[in-house]
Formats: sequence, structure tokens, C-alpha cells
Amino acid sequence: MIKIHNLPYGLSLKTPGKVNLLLKVGEKRKDGFHEILTIFQGVDLWDEIVLEEDEKIEIVSYHPQVPSGKDNIIYRAAKLLQDITRIKKGVRITLHKTIPIAGGMGGGSSDAAATIIGLNKLWGLHYDKEALMDIGKKIGSDVPFFMDGPSALGFGRGEKLMPLIWPKVVWLLLINPGIPISTSWAYEELSRHRKMKRDHNMIGEGIWLGPFIPLNFELTKLEGNIKIPLLSYIK
Repeated sequence: MIKIHNLPYGLSLKTPGKVNLLLKVGEKRKDGFHEILTIFQGVDLWDEIVLEEDEKIEIVSYHPQVPSGKDNIIYRAAKLLQDITRIKKGVRITLHKTIPIAGGMGGGSSDAAATIIGLNKLWGLHYDKEALMDIGKKIGSDVPFFMDGPSALGFGRGEKLMPLIWPKVVWLLLINPGIPISTSWAYEELSRHRKMKRDHNMIGEGIWLGPFIPLNFELTKLEGNIKIPLLSYIK
């Protein structure tokens, strides 16, 4: 799914976004993650990262919302691989950002996956796909998907994958409202609303429930009972 091109001075990798065609969120686990069931689908919207050998790990981006240094998921991916392999090489990583930030399309995870795959080649590490996916899940739950894809059933915390094959090409219309929403905030809100539901026993404590409906908050369900429709052949 990630496209790699050799350059005279390094590597260029095009790395896609994704959408969740289905997302069912379970309760929080002991490790702090939620148990989920989802369908990951890669989409034709791409970031590009360029890797060049350097003496240290350096992140370059001209997007105002992309952090530099240790706060960047790309940096964390490169540093983790460097620590695991104990390699002394560094890398200069230039990010050209197209996928919306905090838009639910996994751009950061996709960039991290491409960084791990690219450095495996640039540094001559020779890890196989399974080993790279195992490293990737330490960075983010959906990082392994971008190393496999382009369609998969995800479960566990999203790191366990079962490949899917669709019978035909699917067209999606994606609209970016320009409102960034962090994944951690969304899951915290979900937990808060579920706790509210339990504490107030559904009805009678002054909680707005919409048109006399039980409070049943999900990430894709609001007071107006709006859901993401599933394609007819997804069972």
C-alpha cells in the first residue's frame, strides 16, 4: 500500500490515508486502550515523506500544525527503530503533508509506518513485514494496517488484522469540515458519556436524551441518531 521510490540521495515514500467503514468501540481494557472492531479501508489521498541519511534524526515540514522533534510520531518511529536495532545512523525526514491532521484518516500513523518501512531499507536492516508490523504497533494501534492493507478487519485495539477483498471498486466522497478532533479526546468523551449513562440510569436526572430515546452514545452516533451507513455488501 505504501509506495517506495529510490532517489539519488535517499528514498521517497507515498503513504495513504484511511477511513473506518465500521467502528464498534467496546469497554476500556486494563492497558488503557479500548477494545474495538473496525473495517479499515485505505484511500487515494497521500502524504509523502523523503528519507535522507544523516548523523541524527531530524524532522522537516512546512505545515504549521506538524510538530518537530520528539512530539512528532515520525520522530518516535525512527527513534524506536534506532533503539531496537542499536544502529548509529540517523536520518533527515522531510514530510509533505496532504492528509488532514486530526481528521480521523490516520495520516500520522501512515507516516510512521512509511518511516519504519523506509528506514528498514535505507539502513539495510532486512526485517520482514511481520517484524515491522510488531514494531509499528508499539507506536500506534493502526500503524500495522498501513504496512499491510489496503482493506482489513481490525480488532483488539486495532492492531490485529484480517485482510479483506472487496468484489468491486468503491467510491467514497470525503468532506473535511476543517475541525480537528484528536483520537484521545474522542475516546475520552465516549468513556465520559458511557459513565454518565450508567450513573444516571438512562433517564430522570436532567440529561438531554433527544426525542425520548435512551442515551446510547457512540463515536458515530449523536443526539439526532446519525450513523455512518454501511455498504450493502458488508455483512
